[in-house]
Parts: sequence; C-alpha cells; structure tokens
Amino acid sequence: MSSVGPVPAGTEAWFEASKPWRGPMASNALVPCPDCGQLVSRLAEACPSCARPLRAPAPREGLFLRTMNQAVAATFWIPIFFLLVLLGTGVVAYLLGYFNPPR
Repeated sequence: MSSVGPVPAGTEAWFEASKPWRGPMASNALVPCPDCGQLVSRLAEACPSCARPLRAPAPREGLFLRTMNQAVAATFWIPIFFLLVLLGTGVVAYLLGYFNPPR
C-alpha cells in the first residue's frame, strides 16, 4: 500500500486512511439543488441551503373532506356488509338442512 502521510504504518488509523476514497457519500438519494448546487435529498420539499421549493407538498385533506369521505365509504360498505351477512346466513342454513322438506 502507499504511504498515507503522518499516520504510523500498521495501525488502525493507517488502515482506515489507506482505503480508497469514495467521495462525500456513495448514494443516489442525493441530487444537486437547481439553484445553489448543494446536495439535497430526493425526498426533501425544499433545499435546506437556499430554501428553494423542490416539490409541491402533498395536499392536506381538511376535516370536512375527511368526514365526507368516511360518510361516502360507510354508505357504500354498510349495505354490502349486511348483504354478505344475509347471504352467509342463507348458505349456513342451506348446509344445515333448513330448506329441505321433512320426510
């Protein structure tokens, strides 16, 4: 291996210093900011260096819309649930022989 400088050869520090340089971070999760060039996470909403917005924040659902969505879902799923219970009860009754005439 090559000489690393003032680090004594054969020590743990020498071994760490002799590893090949991989740059600041070996990851594809960081991209340069279009304005300032600072490396920024792909998931960031804004650049921490220049505060440039990088992506639009997710729309937030208000209380009224959330309540309406739950009401619509309940209006759809509650009748389906009762129909399935009724159908299941009919299947169980048929299998137990309640629809067969007595002999």
